[in-house]
Amino acid sequence: TAGEVDVSFSDSVTTVWGQDGAELLAAHVQTYGGVYMRWDVVRGAHRDARLEVQYQKSDLGSGLVALTMAFSSYGGAMPGGFDEAMAAPEDAYIFYKCDGAGCAFPDPHALSEA
Repeated sequence: TAGEVDVSFSDSVTTVWGQDGAELLAAHVQTYGGVYMRWDVVRGAHRDARLEVQYQKSDLGSGLVALTMAFSSYGGAMPGGFDEAMAAPEDAYIFYKCDGAGCAFPDPHALSEA
């Protein structure tokens, strides 16, 4: 999906919103070894599908953290790397998170309810 999306991780469900604030999907997420994730989609057009994700977390300083994620296609195998995930039907995203003073982003869920 091209464009900007927002993601919110909670203890039970991870939610992804599109540029218009509409919920794209919600999933139960499991992590394996700090490099791999499995997303079991529970809401959205691809409910009951699975996504395999390779990710890398980077501290950018001043409280800003980047989370680069390479997604499989729905029901597909784990991408071999970020380059592979940048070609359809797979996808790659970079999410940013504030993790300290001097950095603040609005909660995307709060924006979608406004």
